[in-house]
Amino acid sequence: MVSGQSFMVERLARGAHGLGHQVMVISASDQKEPYTTVTHGIHLVRLTSWRNPLRVGQRLTVWGAGEMKTALQDFQADIVHLHDPTNAGLAGIAAARALRIPVLLTAHAMPWLINAYLPDMPAVARTVESISWAYARGVIRRCDLVVAPSLRAAREIHEETKVDVRVVSNGADLSRFTDEPLPREEELALRQKFGIPADVPIILHAGRLDSDKNVPAVVRAAARAMRKNDAHLLLAGDGVEREDLIELCKELGIAERSHFPGFVDSKTDLPKVFRMATLFVTASEMEVQSLVLLEAIASGLPVVAVDATSVSEMVEHGKSGYLVRSGDERGMGAAIAKLLNNPDASSFGRRAREIAEQHTLERTFKGYDELYREVIAKRAAARERRAGLLNL
Repeated sequence: MVSGQSFMVERLARGAHGLGHQVMVISASDQKEPYTTVTHGIHLVRLTSWRNPLRVGQRLTVWGAGEMKTALQDFQADIVHLHDPTNAGLAGIAAARALRIPVLLTAHAMPWLINAYLPDMPAVARTVESISWAYARGVIRRCDLVVAPSLRAAREIHEETKVDVRVVSNGADLSRFTDEPLPREEELALRQKFGIPADVPIILHAGRLDSDKNVPAVVRAAARAMRKNDAHLLLAGDGVEREDLIELCKELGIAERSHFPGFVDSKTDLPKVFRMATLFVTASEMEVQSLVLLEAIASGLPVVAVDATSVSEMVEHGKSGYLVRSGDERGMGAAIAKLLNNPDASSFGRRAREIAEQHTLERTFKGYDELYREVIAKRAAARERRAGLLNL
């Protein structure tokens, strides 16, 4: 099931297993019915699930606290790492607290994310955000430690909750996502697969084609930049807005130079797609820390992005890409054109890679390993203090 969050959970599970931990992942079943299995040494517990109406190819659980409690007992878990603070997450917290297992929460999304799915009504958005923060405070109070992938998110959570928040980057696999040039034969084969002519510049957007990603803004900005050059637009990914985006490309007169290959596997073709592209564009304003943006800069791609949330922590304006104001599609189009016409754009790519090297998976795994041990040690010390008081 495709999402940055699911990819992060998979990578972190593999990383923790590689450090010698025993790991169990509890999530929604990809087959509706529950089942358990062991894959690459990681225990997988899949709970009964239903189709998520807001996402293509995703399923969700409704509760499952009883099943989670049984699984945690059988596994003899020392810590629960929570990645979803909604229905399944609440069930996980309930199960962990019943068993007195400490809980670490990673904030992959902020409470205002839900506004991306609501009508453009400021009063409603403010009310919903206020309610969402109240809910988030309730969840956070029940966790032993909170982690954010970016400094911006950590500061905002602290301001709203007064809880100390640690920062651990989601990280990027710099061995798979590399800035090494793609061999000519592989590039030509991939271009042929996607219907892209040889040697034309490629404007790349990768990710879900859903409303929270604001992909129509990317299409309109790219169309502006494509008026005076032969660049092609590649939108890798799938989502509920895919057909609408295809129609938008027709309306803007760029349909013949726009390509929608659907989901591109991050383990096979996606790293090659990044190496083939000329630049990466995103208009999303909802990311706590975008995995696909990390992968783009790891691949040495110059970036054009909206200056929102944590993007400025990964893109240096005028050095590794360009940041534009929210809603400034004209400015985004001009920035794309500027990179397409810049003979020194390779220097932007080199700086992008340098920034990515601060976000290695090794640092991510080490950071979480240290936090796991810290949380477990604090909980053990608290138990010892309580036992001492009882003996008194």
